Amino acid sequence: QVELAKSYGISGFCFHYYFFDNRKILNIPLDLFVENIRDFPFCISWANENWTRRWDGAEHYVLLRQTYSPDMLRNFVRSIIPYLEKENYIRYQGKPLLLIYRPRHLPEDGIYLIREEFERIGIGEVFIAGVRFGKEPMIHPPSKYGLDSFVLFPPHEVKFIDVKNEMKDLNPHFSGFIYSYDGVLEHDIEQFKLGYDSPKFRGLMCGWDNTARVNLSSRIFVGFTPLKLRRWLKEIIKQEMKYNFNSEKLIFINAWNEWAEGTYLEPDQRYGRAMLEAVRSALIVNQDQPTVTGRLKEIISNFNKDLSFNYKYKPIVGKFFKIFKGKPENKGKPTMLLCAHNISEKLFGAERSFIDMVRNASKFFNVIVTLPGVNNTTYIEELQKWACYIYAFEYPQWFAGRGFRHDVFLRFLDILLKHGVSFAYINTIVLYEPILAAKFLNIPVIIHAREIYSKDPYIQKQIGKRKEDFKHWLLSYADFIVCNSKSTYDEYYDNSQAHKFYIIPNAVKLPDSDIKNEIKTGKIIFGMISSNIPKKGVRDFVECALKLKEYAEEAEFWVIGPRNQFVEKISKEVTNFPFIKFIDYVPSPEEALQSINVLLSLSHFAESFGRTIAEALAYRRPVIAYDHGATSEIVEHGVNGFLARFKDVDEVANY
Repeated sequence: QVELAKSYGISGFCFHYYFFDNRKILNIPLDLFVENIRDFPFCISWANENWTRRWDGAEHYVLLRQTYSPDMLRNFVRSIIPYLEKENYIRYQGKPLLLIYRPRHLPEDGIYLIREEFERIGIGEVFIAGVRFGKEPMIHPPSKYGLDSFVLFPPHEVKFIDVKNEMKDLNPHFSGFIYSYDGVLEHDIEQFKLGYDSPKFRGLMCGWDNTARVNLSSRIFVGFTPLKLRRWLKEIIKQEMKYNFNSEKLIFINAWNEWAEGTYLEPDQRYGRAMLEAVRSALIVNQDQPTVTGRLKEIISNFNKDLSFNYKYKPIVGKFFKIFKGKPENKGKPTMLLCAHNISEKLFGAERSFIDMVRNASKFFNVIVTLPGVNNTTYIEELQKWACYIYAFEYPQWFAGRGFRHDVFLRFLDILLKHGVSFAYINTIVLYEPILAAKFLNIPVIIHAREIYSKDPYIQKQIGKRKEDFKHWLLSYADFIVCNSKSTYDEYYDNSQAHKFYIIPNAVKLPDSDIKNEIKTGKIIFGMISSNIPKKGVRDFVECALKLKEYAEEAEFWVIGPRNQFVEKISKEVTNFPFIKFIDYVPSPEEALQSINVLLSLSHFAESFGRTIAEALAYRRPVIAYDHGATSEIVEHGVNGFLARFKDVDEVANY
């Protein structure tokens, strides 16, 4: 715990200390810390209240009663001397720091007696700070109560904004309170925007939910996220730098491990280390930039031990950044980040598969989507039906030799923190900044492998790594790998990490009714439906058509897709062959498939699944395809189509 705290910028621990009737209670954790830890600061806070069955310090259901007498107070002082004498005990203004949780519980001369005993023993002056306990307001300066300073300790003395009526599906027997976390944060920042009226140590809390202790009468603050914790701490630091003229500044966070009250910095299953990362991020704002640089260099060095990587710290400002709001977040669901790697101007297989993923994931998670572009309004509007937020900004794919994008990394870091993301789902193997950001926060990463690296020369050239090196990277940085076919699974599977791998094929929607495959014009229509980029095999399709020109009276060959420059060039080359037609992009896959009788799939890379192939078969359209990649997992040769040798146009024509 100490190493964890130190690595995230926590300066020390403040231990609750319990002392009843001249005896210590629950002191073993503190004693073990003192015995074994020499290099991490600590102090104690005397939790001087009754122990009750309800854990509220009240007078009912008392288990251990807190009593006070002059002898008891002197014994309390003597009991903590061994702690205060430790070299790593926190001193403020040169004095040992002692917090008292409920100073108004003490007798009127209690603080005086405590100070007197410290002097008598030889400790000298002690800096005593009292927690501002909500039920016992202190309207005067701390000196009026014998204190050197107050300590703000949310949720005491905070702004209570009741949002209980806004909760859905609330247990009808719930008799507790539900307040807004945002209200607490905003009020705390607002009340000190002009400075302090008395000495005080600022405090803040993580979430708060003590249902574990009091069940249906709990007090809950809703709306907490690590990003809000970061903002609160950042604002406190700004106000401290502006209004606190002491060279030493202390800020208390409630709490390190108050699990029973739902406020803790320790890692958990929902946020991982996001709370700790929020603290470090807020602290970094007020540190020299080389600290950030050094941390990033360390991450990137680990990321790239086996791959040559060009580190560039200089930020590159993206061309755009837009946020699209979708469906409301469901506070009862965990949150996932789903990163797309491409956005085309039209809806092709990749975009439709991504929509399917978001739609289905939204049944179980709050989905936060990132897109690398804004050039498809229809796509974004469709995603808004299922995602809670869509962040569109420039983040490039992995290209050999390109530098690390510090600005992109920070953008992903901010999104992960803002939404308290439980895991990051990277919908490709060709992104790395979102993976680094998630790893930075210790958030699990799922990589959806949709590319077969060793059989895709385009990806190999783009990334520029040997298959072995790339596979090593994938296995090192993915907590789980979802493969969309057996072929993809075989490409990356490692027996020593078998627990990481899952095969989840792409799925296509079956037509609502049986779609007959009819020859409507007296000619069989052979079609290619694609994005019409060169690697999709458009030229092979045209070459196949030319080999079959003697059958022009019986068949036509349609290229269905965008009329880009590549297609325009080919169309001009075959102007004299009217049985080869170029049909512009058809938004509806159903409409495109019903216009043809046979689908040809002749990609020059290994299709890891082939969504269009699956859709064609669902619409009773046989498929002729290259036997390359995962096509043989969908097309059963001689049953629902034919498989030809890779790039063998003659064999395609024969079928």
